[in-house]
Amino acid sequence: MEEIKRKVFFFILMSCLMLVFSIMTSAISRGIGSLLVLFFIMLSISEYKRFRLAKLIIDNNIAFIENVCIRHTHKNERETEKIGVYISCFGVMDGSKIIKYNMDGIILKSIVIDSSSICLTRKKDDNETILNVPYGNMEKTELIDFAKRFEYETGVTADLRL
Repeated sequence: MEEIKRKVFFFILMSCLMLVFSIMTSAISRGIGSLLVLFFIMLSISEYKRFRLAKLIIDNNIAFIENVCIRHTHKNERETEKIGVYISCFGVMDGSKIIKYNMDGIILKSIVIDSSSICLTRKKDDNETILNVPYGNMEKTELIDFAKRFEYETGVTADLRL
């Protein structure tokens, strides 16, 4: 979340600097400066939307799993990293990466909790993405409580395979 905040600040700062640059220079440079101001404003808006979504995920957190290896699978692409993961009814956030669902046409299709991980399947149009989150040392009762709360918040019944 801090990385997203820094990016928002940087893009706003660059917008202001480009605005000052375009005001203080000749007509040709003003045109270029104006385009750069517009570019950095658009980046600021985009990053601010990511910040709001990250805040929404953290504020509506159902589970926080600390220091886990996470695997993103999308058409045989895999990526593994070690980070803390927030799981909410709006999406998953691991560091600065946000994986959203239940908004913008992305539907949470299923959740499977097995003996080692929480597997979330989301769908947009014809594309399915599977996210495996190893939950480490969570107790069985914690997993059952998570499943109940997740069902209450999202309406998706978790398939418990403990």
